[in-house]
This record gives sequence, C-alpha cells and structure tokens, in this order.
Amino acid sequence: MPVDRRFLEVRSQKSEVRSQKSEVRSQKSEVRSQKSEVRSQKSEVRSQKSNSCAYLGLRLLSCPRLPWRLL
Repeated sequence: MPVDRRFLEVRSQKSEVRSQKSEVRSQKSEVRSQKSEVRSQKSEVRSQKSNSCAYLGLRLLSCPRLPWRLL
C-alpha cells in the first residue's frame, strides 16, 4: 500500500511541476510582448525626435534675422 501512495504523490508533484512550467511560459510570453511594445514605443519616440529636430533645423535656417554665430 505505501508504494501506491508514493506513486500518487509523485504523480501529483509532476502535475504541479507541469502547471508551474505552464505558468512560467505564460509569464515569459507576456514579458516578450511587453518588451516588444516598449521597443515599438522607443522607435516612435526616436522618430518624433528626429522629425522635430529636422523641422527645427529648417526653421532656424530659414530665419533671416538669426545671428549665425549662435549656431
């Protein structure tokens, strides 16, 4: 009888480990998704900064009264 009980304990532990592994996989997937979102946001910010710098540069160059020594 003790062998049967031990067998059931091991089976239960294996099931628990599988459940934990599944949860970890789910968490890893969520982290990957969040990282991807952050990368996308960083790219968008870089693009906006680049566009605003280019716009500001054109505005400065087109200003006739700008003292050029400030550049």
